[in-house]
Amino acid sequence: MLYGNCEQQVLLVHYSQAGYCSQAAGAGQISSAVPIAKDAGRQAVVVQQLSATELISRYIEPNPHHPGPADVRLKESCVPVWAIIGHYQATGRDPEYVAASYEIPLEAVEAALAYYRQYQAVIEARLAANAE
Repeated sequence: MLYGNCEQQVLLVHYSQAGYCSQAAGAGQISSAVPIAKDAGRQAVVVQQLSATELISRYIEPNPHHPGPADVRLKESCVPVWAIIGHYQATGRDPEYVAASYEIPLEAVEAALAYYRQYQAVIEARLAANAE
């Protein structure tokens, strides 16, 4: 079942033994699995599709000590987006691995990737400067 409007869609997804399930998101959207109820070892899951703008707004902030789009960072961990992207590129482009490495939510990695897609040239220049 689909609930919502053009800005945000919420999908009620089947029960999952693991508690989470993946669902393909539309272009420019990321799926976020949220457990909502348990029933005899199964868990109902709501998948919320967030736009790139919503993800960036939720997880990314300017760095007050290094202003500019190349040095934005994750809000809660203060890890720079360029560091997330560099690790992502160096370790096989696996967002789940990056999330586990930095002990951050997968959604935060997806937000960093969304930001990277919007500011790719700036982030690539920052990565190149860091490599020198």
